[in-house]
Amino acid sequence: HHHYVRYELDDDSDRSSAQFISCGLGGAYLMASDDAPTTVTLPTPSSRMRSKDATPTSLTKSPTTYPAEGEGTRLAWRLANPFSRFWLPTRNSSFGLCVGAIHLVLSIFVVWVLSVSRDQGLLDSVRDAAPAPTLAITFFSLWVPLLLVAANLVLISWRRGRWHPAHITAVVAIAVQLVVTTLLVQGLIALAWPRSDVLMLIVAVVLVAVGGAVLGSEGFALHVLLARPGAFANLRMSGLAHEHGKGFVRMHLTAEGELHLYPVVVDRVCTDWRLEKTEGGPVVPVPTSGLPAARLIEQPVVIAQRGPGP
Repeated sequence: HHHYVRYELDDDSDRSSAQFISCGLGGAYLMASDDAPTTVTLPTPSSRMRSKDATPTSLTKSPTTYPAEGEGTRLAWRLANPFSRFWLPTRNSSFGLCVGAIHLVLSIFVVWVLSVSRDQGLLDSVRDAAPAPTLAITFFSLWVPLLLVAANLVLISWRRGRWHPAHITAVVAIAVQLVVTTLLVQGLIALAWPRSDVLMLIVAVVLVAVGGAVLGSEGFALHVLLARPGAFANLRMSGLAHEHGKGFVRMHLTAEGELHLYPVVVDRVCTDWRLEKTEGGPVVPVPTSGLPAARLIEQPVVIAQRGPGP
């Protein structure tokens, strides 16, 4: 994971025997450390190792992490903030366009089913439709297929004796988007439309496409932010494309055999560069405002050559 988290042995009062460190700060985008477990047991109960220690090793997360506890979550919520430049459809305009197109197609499909059931044209069926029958048609057109897929996943999981969390995540993600489509269709039939078919068609397409892009992106962002820890929840920070917070762990082995660990981070990386020609050498990129400042995430961690023993 693209964060810094350190675990130490529960019975290691002076932190000198062993350290378990996860440092992926050199990755593409920063990730929150909030979902990292507070305690870790190695090997895990589900481990398939042929030989295991009689007593598993228990470790506790150090209070110092990067980003700090709560900071990653605070940053991630900008993904669902329409007034932030990190808002999902603003940060990733292609995603918004794609979601808008999907809702436009789904809405046209529902209106087509509605027109067939009423034996009317597409536009006339929208003008004359009532909320309750339209909601029923939307349910049978969109929700029934989703429920059948969910039932099939439940049956597969029951046969295998194991429920995969990704199934729940996928079904919920689709359900969120179907809620948006249902609201868009209900909004279409609630409007007082002009008799001009051309004007009505243009306005309806724009409203559904833009509304689908905005509401669909917001629904997806909220789903990602509220998802349980796992692969889907990892999209929180990658969706922001938060490129700052780069770092690494520098290791130094002393003459006495001690291993010193220096967790280094650059809070803000350089984003503005200029090309500069070196004397007798090639043209190289140089930071416009100088090299960014580096700092220690926490005080150096010292691991003795031999940890505390009996």
